[in-house]
Amino acid sequence: MNVSPTMRALQQTSSRGPRDLRVVTEARVPAPRPGEVLIRVAAAGINFADVSMSYGLFRNGPTPPYLAGFEAAGQVVALGAGVTSPGLGAQVVGVGAGAFAEYAILPAPSAMRVPEGWRPQDALGLVVNWPTALAALKPLGRLAAGETVLVQAAAGATGQAAVTLAKRAGANVIAAASPGKHDVARALGADHVLDSRSADLAAQVLSLTGGLGADLILESSGAATFETSLAAARRVTGRVVVLGLAGGEAALTNRQLVYEHQVHVIGLNIGVLIQTAPQIFGAIMGELAALLAAGVVPPARPTAYALADGAKALSDLENRATVGKLALVP
Repeated sequence: MNVSPTMRALQQTSSRGPRDLRVVTEARVPAPRPGEVLIRVAAAGINFADVSMSYGLFRNGPTPPYLAGFEAAGQVVALGAGVTSPGLGAQVVGVGAGAFAEYAILPAPSAMRVPEGWRPQDALGLVVNWPTALAALKPLGRLAAGETVLVQAAAGATGQAAVTLAKRAGANVIAAASPGKHDVARALGADHVLDSRSADLAAQVLSLTGGLGADLILESSGAATFETSLAAARRVTGRVVVLGLAGGEAALTNRQLVYEHQVHVIGLNIGVLIQTAPQIFGAIMGELAALLAAGVVPPARPTAYALADGAKALSDLENRATVGKLALVP
């Protein structure tokens, strides 16, 4: 297949956030190494981790200047040594550095084929948001049928996946989102939808659960919302799975765990889970494949931005001005 030697891409030029994301027109197209494939990017997924990286807050993240993005879908156009699958021409989605570009490298073993009948951009989220939500609910959150789960940021890509999966698992779902996004959570089947910005969110959750609190909370907003999540969790047996810190860092002391919040706090970083617990991740992806086959996982149908509007896209996400999955389309 014909591959250009250069490409358009988005380069993060500082650690001052999305405002310093710039289009470069002569970036070198990378060559796949053994075990890798090169794809012509049809769409790149935008995640909160991209925002964190732009501020230099992502642990072990890249140092500016770097080509931004890490989730991409498209057609395989070159194979590294030893790669037999996926083959040339296959439509795949996966995770690899420098995804906000016309071409990107993906590890061949983890490149997932785009489901039959889906556009490449519709597969965004299958390797990031859905596995994260499933990991938070099942192996880490230990959700059981009949339990109550509070999903923070329920209108985001991971939040929507979590609401869908929790309902399928037989949970009572409380979704927290800003008022303009409540219809999204209701359409997914949430039993209760609350204002995520409410000062008495924890009290509302306690009221809905007879004063007991939620059995499981998926916390991704950070900052003051973290305290709310702790206060809304059921004492002793409640679990708070922390899978993001979009709103900033929050502290928790051992004294608070003993005297204020007697709950289980569990950290989730999907990249670390993949590296250190591959058997657990394999089981997650196996279950995800079954959910896809059963029609539970819908196409993402992301809100699309042009590559040149990458800075705006990340800023919109940072400012909570979006719903669902976002994509850059080269």
